[in-house]
Amino acid sequence: MLKVAVADDSVLLREGLIRLLTENGHDVVAAVGDGPSLVRAVEVHRPDVSVVDVRMPPSHTDEGLRAAVEARRRVPRSPISSTPWTGWRPEVRCSIPTWLPNCCCGADGTTLALVRRFW
Repeated sequence: MLKVAVADDSVLLREGLIRLLTENGHDVVAAVGDGPSLVRAVEVHRPDVSVVDVRMPPSHTDEGLRAAVEARRRVPRSPISSTPWTGWRPEVRCSIPTWLPNCCCGADGTTLALVRRFW
């Protein structure tokens, strides 16, 4: 069983991820809808992995990704997985793990498969 933090501004997606993860035996220790809340959750709960939406409020560009980077800065080596990157250019998706080490990107599979594969 993994301790998981979920960060997605879409309540439907966030709740779906929570259900998917808990039904498969994982413990969702935090579920948040914005970047600053993700950073706080990682600091407080020290999850085994964080599943993060790249695009979150307020601009829906890269706030989730920036929050993941900040969480990694504050809690080094915190594992991060991203939800699908719909609409992102492939060259942007491919460049991100170079500056966010040990990041699992979820463009081509389910989040649960990523969590299983990561561990």
